[in-house]
Amino acid sequence: MQLFAKKYYGFNPIDFPVISFSETGSRDALLAKAKSGDRIIFVAVEGEDAEPEDRGRILGMAEIGRAKVRTLDLIKDPSKILAKHKKPNGEMIWPEGIPMLRAWKFISPPHRLDLLKKEVIDGQATRKHAVLLSQQDREAILALPHEEINLPEVPALDNARLYSSAMGGEFDRAWKIEAARMARTALETAANSNGQEVVRNIKNKNADLSEGELQIEIRKLLIQQKYRCAITGKQLELSPEKHWFAASLDRIDSNGHYALGNLQIVTKAANRAKSDIAPDCVKDFFDALQREPA
Repeated sequence: MQLFAKKYYGFNPIDFPVISFSETGSRDALLAKAKSGDRIIFVAVEGEDAEPEDRGRILGMAEIGRAKVRTLDLIKDPSKILAKHKKPNGEMIWPEGIPMLRAWKFISPPHRLDLLKKEVIDGQATRKHAVLLSQQDREAILALPHEEINLPEVPALDNARLYSSAMGGEFDRAWKIEAARMARTALETAANSNGQEVVRNIKNKNADLSEGELQIEIRKLLIQQKYRCAITGKQLELSPEKHWFAASLDRIDSNGHYALGNLQIVTKAANRAKSDIAPDCVKDFFDALQREPA
């Protein structure tokens, strides 16, 4: 596990469960360096923007998510945003963010200079960018008494955890390959659909999804559905594509597009049945096929 450090005015993950940055480049630089499970420590600035008892202290740490978000998306109660968090024009000082997946506070926060070298933590970079700490510094900080903080229930945070699981190294390699196959099949189907544009506006808030982003969406669906068919509840299998229990990307509304909100993972059999049966009758169709005990 790597440990990074950055200076902030304070540490309040209950109201602000986000690792925030003033610039997109600074946020993206941390995401490029960090791996699943890495953490960042929050070091309070020495100036009057921090509470007197916090100034210069190592207040807490957070597990770094994998998603790019707007800081405001993670703040449940905007009234908690203080004047010192805003620019003169009303915008937030740190508009770009990474979700916290978990957070911990240090029981007796030490002053930064009690553990870290001045040149490591007092450079201007730590006000703007997150810096990677040495193994020695990491071990010293992780040895400090700390306790976990329960993060608030925020939809964007739940989605960030799901995204992190889909992107993480713990996601099964065989299912990564299967997700890539389903994404590729969907895009090929769209390209060859009698000249019709089926993949239209596969969008998040910012831009069209690439094939890689569609793969991530499929992985998220697999996790959400616990690797079971969204229609029948049957366990999805890593089987040849022609096998009836093989996973298949399905449009919930068959007349709609391969778009966010209109996707689910089903068995090949369920997908085939949907081509001939009204969507709201597919479950009843499969129930009717179940063999009764003699």
